[in-house]
Amino acid sequence: AAHAYHAAKSYDEKVRRRFQKMPMIKEMQLLANTLQESEDWKLRRLGVMEVVNRDKFRRNKELREKLDTTMDREIVNEITDENDKEDSLFWGVISDQGQNQLGRIIEKIRRDMREGKELDKWVCASFKLQ
Repeated sequence: AAHAYHAAKSYDEKVRRRFQKMPMIKEMQLLANTLQESEDWKLRRLGVMEVVNRDKFRRNKELREKLDTTMDREIVNEITDENDKEDSLFWGVISDQGQNQLGRIIEKIRRDMREGKELDKWVCASFKLQ
């Protein structure tokens, strides 16, 4: 999921292919840190993260089952590596501070699973259908 998320920061197909070919997360993170984000990235990043995570859960039955066991508990993306504190505080929580946007997205996916809407939303997000 991280590879797809970071690849989406660029409109350059060559850059996106480089992310696809990186087997190791450390290599991917190094490339991501050097990447110039597109001008509209901050506007697109929530939608991209939701699409990437919907795809991750849809393709992995074990992850869906694990998510279902969380019941209605809050999902907190606790950040331990503060390389980019602004980004970390947007996606997660550091010392009880942060927006926890990734946790909220995963909770939304869980709610959609419970309501029987997850597959439809995955199809619409993945194939640009409305």
